[in-house]
Amino acid sequence: MTNPTIRILIVDDEVSIRKMLRVGLSAEGYKVVEAMNARGRWRASRQTSPT
Repeated sequence: MTNPTIRILIVDDEVSIRKMLRVGLSAEGYKVVEAMNARGRWRASRQTSPT
């Protein structure tokens, strides 16, 4: 298992793609943050401090 403090931001407009990536990455121990588009990515990156 990897370090659980590592965060990955997934940006994709397809819910199924985000879900697949989230499930796989979470299973490996990563903390996953999702956004649907560029605006959501901006919000998510501002709300989540870098590791």
